[in-house]
Amino acid sequence: MPSRVRQWFEWAARLGLLTGIALLLWRATRPADARSAVVADSRSLVSALERYSVDDRSTSLHVRGAARPGQMERDWLVALRRMGATVTWDSESLPAVAVAQEALADPVASARIMLAAGVGTRLVVGDALVNDTVVATSTGGTSLVLGSIDTFSIGVGTSSRVVALPPTATPPLRRVLVLGSAGWETRFTLVALEERGWTTSVRMAVSPGVIIQQGDGDRLDTARFAAVVAVDGSAAARASEIARFVSMGGGLVVLPDAAMVLRGLAAGISGRVSAGDADRLATDSARLALAVRPLERLVPGSVPIERRGRLVTVAGRRYGLGRVLQVGYEDLWRWRLASEQGPDAHRLWWTRAVGSVAFTGLAVTAPLSDPGLAAPVAAMASALGPPTRAPLSTHSSSPTLPPWTLGLLLVIALLEWASRRFRGLE
Repeated sequence: MPSRVRQWFEWAARLGLLTGIALLLWRATRPADARSAVVADSRSLVSALERYSVDDRSTSLHVRGAARPGQMERDWLVALRRMGATVTWDSESLPAVAVAQEALADPVASARIMLAAGVGTRLVVGDALVNDTVVATSTGGTSLVLGSIDTFSIGVGTSSRVVALPPTATPPLRRVLVLGSAGWETRFTLVALEERGWTTSVRMAVSPGVIIQQGDGDRLDTARFAAVVAVDGSAAARASEIARFVSMGGGLVVLPDAAMVLRGLAAGISGRVSAGDADRLATDSARLALAVRPLERLVPGSVPIERRGRLVTVAGRRYGLGRVLQVGYEDLWRWRLASEQGPDAHRLWWTRAVGSVAFTGLAVTAPLSDPGLAAPVAAMASALGPPTRAPLSTHSSSPTLPPWTLGLLLVIALLEWASRRFRGLE
């Protein structure tokens, strides 16, 4: 190599070495400016929020699906995002479950717990003493009726959570008027309601022109009565009064024989009698043993509530401000006498039927204290948008030198030294 070219090479190598060493010294002595992505789970969410709010080196905050932020934490996350922070979350282990509670019109304080989850999802539901497993139905939901409790827990797979319920105070309940002829159906309907705690009045037709009355049933209005149970055709004499009562907000339960004389209020037309399975009368599915007049040609707006195969056995409808429940089962009293569990099942069925239409004058819904507990995934999506993957754990906001920089400097130094050595030997 000509000496002049070699000298220029050596000077360029020395300049490169000095520049590289200067960069290394500058990078080593510069204050650390590395920024990191904070990832928080259920145990560290609050501390992560506190740290992230005061540490300007953190570029983003990610909430793992195992965390179920409460209202305060969600508001905190939203506030950080509105201030320009990057806040993300994922739902990998967050149960996609929705919960709603409804206080029932029932003399025994109780609440209906409605659950929605993926079809076939197994949910473990219980309180401090008892757990039970329910499976989401083909519609993705299921419901349970629980007594008066303060909390209940829901478990989905390996994930569980506790939902705090507001008190299920029983709304004020008015009387129930039962209209029917003297017979087993009227008698055991009264017995079932009174055993549950309902206050009843009854007008019972004993024979043509002879009526037995118990309680105040002369003036039918929502100030006195919550609902009317029409057992048979004896309700025809008060059809116009019942229609006015229901249109004012009262409730009406109509059995098959009464539906024929209250067609203007009924949810549909009673069809021909379909026999039940008599072998089931003493089993847990005793209602399948009862004969039924299926409801046909439902009035527009009517909703099927119970079915037996393709036959509609119970349907409901709105009439004015009130609600009507039409029942297709015949001889419900047989259910009560069929087995040891019959009285309890018959009593519970009747109180749910009357409670579903009863006028209370007050809203019976009782929302959960925190919407995030009722639907955790929906609450997080509403507050922070759709879920995303966690960002990379760390990155730097300042320029960094390639990892091979030091090796390159060593090669340049070696070449410069070798050039000088060979030049001295020439």
